[in-house]
Formats: sequence, structure tokens, C-alpha cells
Amino acid sequence: MHRKPNLSSKRLPAAVTAVLLLATVLGGLIGCSGGSDSASFNQPAGAQANVLGSLLVGLTDAEGDFTSYAVDVVSLTLTRQDGAKVSVLPLQTRVDFAQYTDMTEFLTAASVGPGLYVAAELTLDYTGADIWAEGPDGQSQQVTRVLDTEGSPVTQLTLTVDLVDRKALVIAPGIPATLTLDFDLASTNRVDFGPPVTCYVSPVLSASVIVEKPKLHRVRGPLVSVNPESGSFLLAIRPFVHALKGQGPDFGKFTVRTGPGTVFVIDDISYQGEDGVAALAQKPAGTAVVALGDLLGGPVRFLAREVRAGSTVPGGDKDAITGNVTARAGNVLTVQGASMVRKDGSVAFLQNVAVTVSDSTAVSKALSPDPASIADISVGQRISVFGTMQEGEMDASAGHAHLMVTSVFGTAAGSGWPLVLSLGSIDLRPASAYTFAGTGTSPENDADPDNYEIATGGMDVSGIPEDAPVKVLGFPAPFGTAPLDFTALSVTDLSLVRASLTISWPPKAESFLEELGPDGLVPNLSTAGFFHHLIRGGVAKPVPPEGAPRIVPAEKGIYILRGPGFRLVFLDFGEMTAGLADRLDSGARIRALSASGGYSPGENTLEADSLVITFG
Repeated sequence: MHRKPNLSSKRLPAAVTAVLLLATVLGGLIGCSGGSDSASFNQPAGAQANVLGSLLVGLTDAEGDFTSYAVDVVSLTLTRQDGAKVSVLPLQTRVDFAQYTDMTEFLTAASVGPGLYVAAELTLDYTGADIWAEGPDGQSQQVTRVLDTEGSPVTQLTLTVDLVDRKALVIAPGIPATLTLDFDLASTNRVDFGPPVTCYVSPVLSASVIVEKPKLHRVRGPLVSVNPESGSFLLAIRPFVHALKGQGPDFGKFTVRTGPGTVFVIDDISYQGEDGVAALAQKPAGTAVVALGDLLGGPVRFLAREVRAGSTVPGGDKDAITGNVTARAGNVLTVQGASMVRKDGSVAFLQNVAVTVSDSTAVSKALSPDPASIADISVGQRISVFGTMQEGEMDASAGHAHLMVTSVFGTAAGSGWPLVLSLGSIDLRPASAYTFAGTGTSPENDADPDNYEIATGGMDVSGIPEDAPVKVLGFPAPFGTAPLDFTALSVTDLSLVRASLTISWPPKAESFLEELGPDGLVPNLSTAGFFHHLIRGGVAKPVPPEGAPRIVPAEKGIYILRGPGFRLVFLDFGEMTAGLADRLDSGARIRALSASGGYSPGENTLEADSLVITFG
């Protein structure tokens, strides 16, 4: 009989902060059309293609405790050194940031005039926001008020980021540009479950020309053409939930390359490599397509790992829901936190959906050509299910289920193989929200969240210390087969990853720093407001007043002081602290501080290569 280790529960607490990262404004591919290996971009009227540069904009977020965070992205504007402003978003679009925790969505492909761009502005509209936050019990609750830190209703927010020196964005004909915008809402959203349920927002935007943490990238839209000879195809970009059928506004054109290992799922049938390209070539123009893959350099190009087309794409020919299986009884799944896209294009968020599957349900598995069945659908699995919705339930008995990569967070409860976690959450939903009955070969072998066993294959996890925060990507074991409980594709020791720190102070605060000098500064958290969090690997934890880290300079960094009517940029930490001291001596008040870099828990120091201090 399988015996689980007798270890105490160390479940991570449910957080009330969200992690939303806006990232990867990526270098484009100079445009042409058809089945070429380049992207085709929308151009301003009268523009000459040979005098424009190309910019591919992507959007992503990191993990947070929101099951839905749908707001409208109104505009994204770049400011050139000569003061000219260029809008790179063709029209307003609704984005549910909660759906993009482990990938980057290509938002638009734009043609941009050449020059040095020194700033970017992102405007969000919260007027019709649809925000649902995970409560302490794992049940989602709808946010009914969105307020700033002074208690005023939030309508539109415009966030500005400086692009200077090593972060300069240079657009030139024929030279792909790369820019990462980091929209850090991990530490700048706080939910008060009231009643009423209120979200306090104080966002910060930062930037880098380097994509520091590669993610899977996704492009979505109707098929334009297929080039079987080159193994590529062209899409019209329609990001997020824009309608895939019929004529509509496109956000540019984008070429997807494939290779021998690319997995295709087209109308419930799986293919690989050339066979998938040939099957896709038989589909008519306008067929709904989603591709997941990697952005590669030298030259910049997108190589798909997985392509889905036709009836296996949300917004295609069937109703679709995406969420996590929180329980299974026979062939009935409970899918919680479900994002629903009807075949007519309408979108909604549903708390729980009962889904019926059968042996006739086609099943595919992300990034894998191997056959799958409903036996592979277990508790915890993130899933997209296609079928018919009626009265809040879905019949997928003649439909399709696509198993998506699932993330688990926990604390290492020992070392060696298998990796054992005290499970905190699955896809940011607390472990307490999942019912693991039936997951094991017998009741005593059902998955145990206090001792959740991870099959790590050939990965070396011996260096992960006990009590280290850990993130694992992979798939729950097939239903009724535990032990083991989960099969890992990747394992990350979060104590080793880049950290960020964000702090806000209320208007009446009079003391902001405990220490200030050319070699470092220490924030005063005893006077801080809602936000004083340290984030590592998407896990945000409040920093106690007595535990403020010392912020020290990295070997190279960019340090910004900004406020009403001014913005000062420093490349030398000492010069920045001298300027900061002068402003504080003159009575200036700090509203927020945001820093990121390498964090040393033992010394409690953050070696910042990016620091923004906002006055107000």
C-alpha cells in the first residue's frame, strides 16, 4: 500500500493581491503578405513601407488571486524623442488578464515611424470592469467597487513609463525592436471582501528592452493562407475575445512557422508536423486558429509548438468554457472559475459549471501528440471544454476536451524523488477549493494536499531546500491512478528568482524612509498604506513593518524620481539618492516606491536594477 510521508501541513496562505504583468512588446517581422516568413503590418495612410519600422506588441500577466480581471485597454501610445506621439493600438480591446498567467498574447502588429522613443503610455478603462477575486474559502466573489488608495472611484488610468539609455526603444526600418512593459498589479491591487467587495488599485508600469523571463506566446485569429512548402501560415490577429468569424477589425497580420514537432488539433483530430500543415491547408480562409509557441531570435520569428483550429478553438463552432476541474464524480466534472465563450461570440464568467463527458468526447493534451481520453481528466486539471451550454450546464459528451498546462504552488516538504509539496494552490485557487476524492487507486491513496507528490522525471530537484516556495508546471495524474499526484514539465525554486517590491504611502504619511544614503535605502513600512509586498515568481507576500528590505544598487541600473510636472532619470544610484534627499528636505512627499532585482533572503537586501519613486 502506498504510504504518504507524515508531514505537517504548511499550506501557503491565500493572498489578496493580484499579479498582472504587462510584458513583451516584441520586435516585429518586416511585413509582406501571403505565406511568407514575415509578418504584415497595418500602415498609416500614405506611409511608405520602406521608411517604417515594425513593432509586435504582446500582453501577459503573472499569477494572482483573480479568476477574472477583465478591463478595457483603451490605448498604447509611444512618445518619440522629438515629442511626436504614435498610437500602436488600432482600437480599444477588452482583456481578461487572469487568463494569461503563463503566456504572452500577441496584441497587435504595428508599423511605426523610425526614431528613438523615450516613453510609453498605457490607458486602462475600469468603467465596465468585470473582476472576480478568490475569497479565502476558494470561492470567487465579484468586485463591486474599484477605488484608488484615497477611496475615489477609478474610471480610467493612464500609466507612463520612461524609455531611456539602455532601455531606449529604437525603431528603424528592417530592424526588429524589442520592449517589455511590466504592468505590476501583483502588489498594487488589494481586495477587501467587505461587503461590499472592493478592489483598491495603485498600479505601476516599468520597462526593459530585454525579455527576461521567456514565456509561451499565443497568437489568435482567422486563417489567411497556408504555405505548405515553408511549413508556415498567415493569420489576421484578433486577440483575446475578438470575434473570429466574419469580417471584422484586424490587429495586423502575423506569420506562424511550424516544425516536425509541432502538434496540431484540427476539428478534434490530432496531427503532427507536415501532416498538420497539410490538414490546415485544407481549411478555408477565415477558419479560427490559435497557435502557442516560442519567439526566437536571429532573425526574429515565431515557432509554434501547438496549433488548434476549427471546432477546437474558443469562439469557433462550439460553446466553450475554460477553468479548473475542482471535483469529478463519474463522468461529471465540476469546472470552477469558468470563462465562457459562446459560439455566437458572447463572453461571460461563470462561478461553477457542471460538465458531462463520455467515451465519445474527443480529448487532446497541450503540447503533446499522444492520444488522450477522459480518463486523463483529473482534479486540478486546467481545461478547455467544447460542447453545448444549456441552463448553466455543458454537455460535452459529443464534444472536445483540451487539457492545458496546469500550475501548482506549494512549499517543499523534503527533498529527493518524488518531490513532495505542502500544496498551497492550483492555478492560484487555494488547495481547499479542490475535492480530491477518487484521484487515487483507493481512498487512502487519494491526492493529499499536505503531501502532494510530484513526478519530476529526470529533473534534478535535490537542491531545493525544505520550506522553499516552489512552482510546478505540468498535468495532474490521470483520475484514479495516484500515487503519484502530478507530473511535472518544469520545477522552479521561487526563492531563487527575480523579486520586486512595491510600497505605497497614504497622503498623511510624514516619514517614508528609515535610512537613505549613496549605498542604499530602507523604506519605513510603519507608515505605509495598503501596499507593501515582495513578489517572487508570481507569489506576493506582505512585508511586515519590522522586515523592510534594504534596497542597494545593482552593477547597472536605472533609477527614476517622478511626480507632478517632473521626471528625473539617473543611471547612478548615489546621484539619485542625493536628488531624493534634496526633495525630501524641501517637504516633498513620496506616494509610492517600486523596485526590482535580485533578492537575498538571508541579508534581506534587494539589489535593484530598477527603482521608481513617485511623489504626489
